[in-house]
Amino acid sequence: MIFLEVKPITEIVITALSAGLVALLGNIIFYVYIKSSLEKNLETYKIAYSGIFKEKIEIHKELLKRVYSFKSKLQKYGIYGAYDNDNQMIIELFKESDDFINYYRINQPFLKPSILELIEKLNKEYQECFEIFHDYIIYRTPGVDSKLLASSALKAVEASHRLRSADFKDIEDEIIKAMREDLKNT
Repeated sequence: MIFLEVKPITEIVITALSAGLVALLGNIIFYVYIKSSLEKNLETYKIAYSGIFKEKIEIHKELLKRVYSFKSKLQKYGIYGAYDNDNQMIIELFKESDDFINYYRINQPFLKPSILELIEKLNKEYQECFEIFHDYIIYRTPGVDSKLLASSALKAVEASHRLRSADFKDIEDEIIKAMREDLKNT
């Protein structure tokens, strides 16, 4: 005959409680480890994201400044360009255009495709106009046929009107919209 050994109830309770305490202690250690690891990762990502976010906002601000500056120089050239005998205004306008193009191309990863599309469209228009201005400057040299000069001057005036009537508003609005979306998502 087999006899089962019966343990006292207090021994069973103590064994169950100690097993429960060990499990609870293990869960607490696991929770603390996971929580500290997660907080460390979140802090790292938060710092990285805030740096990228700040950079993106700064790029948008600088692009907006360059758009305003370029637009202002275009308007000045449209008003005073006919008196630009030494071509300094057009050279300054070429440089401003070149700086603007280089800036947005370098910072393309931070710009929305819709902004890039508008800038590319504007850039194409300006390149065509600047080629006309360049031809006009060349034809202003002494000894060039007056009919060729007159034709070039007429094209330059038309190009000047195209430049001054260019719509910067869409680009400005799109940049501001992108900045507001970024600020809203923070």
